Amino acid sequence: MLLKLNQFQIQVRRPILFVGPHSTELVFRYTNPRILLPVQIRMGYRVRPYNKSDNAEIINLLSECGLSFSRRQLDEALHLCIPQGIHLIESTLDGSVASMMMSRHMSTDEFPFGGRIDWLATSLKHRSNGLGRASIALATNHLIKSGYSSIWVTTQSSRLNAIKLFMTSGFSPTEQTLSTNNWKRAILNLST
Repeated sequence: MLLKLNQFQIQVRRPILFVGPHSTELVFRYTNPRILLPVQIRMGYRVRPYNKSDNAEIINLLSECGLSFSRRQLDEALHLCIPQGIHLIESTLDGSVASMMMSRHMSTDEFPFGGRIDWLATSLKHRSNGLGRASIALATNHLIKSGYSSIWVTTQSSRLNAIKLFMTSGFSPTEQTLSTNNWKRAILNLST
């Protein structure tokens, strides 16, 4: 089946619910895909591998961050992850998933043979501990180590903290993003 959304065409075996970017999303490109980002995990947290039993907790974390997922939608998102491409940071105090991000294969005309980092989510009670930045670094580094040189991410203009994290982690808005009203609104909000 050939799926076409906006300017993207993807050959799929079954329908995929998330192919982005949507017209309201801001698109950022990693500017130096040969340089690994530093990963700093504070005491009280650890990186751990994904397990299918994490799905309910991941859905809850994404929901807490304003990203609504059903189990089917999460399964579809996970199918595009590259091997070991689900990055979880766990609180060692209570064992909960405190932050997460995915490394996924997502080629587009703008990002041929592209790797996309996706679905950054950090629990509200674990914010301001560097976990979002660490999740971005884990996902980006995994794509670099897997041979991707075209790395990108999207986010909504309302997610100001995510925009700041992406930009201070080496991602720059694409030309198309720079020309949108959503970007102009985000910059105004970031400057206030």
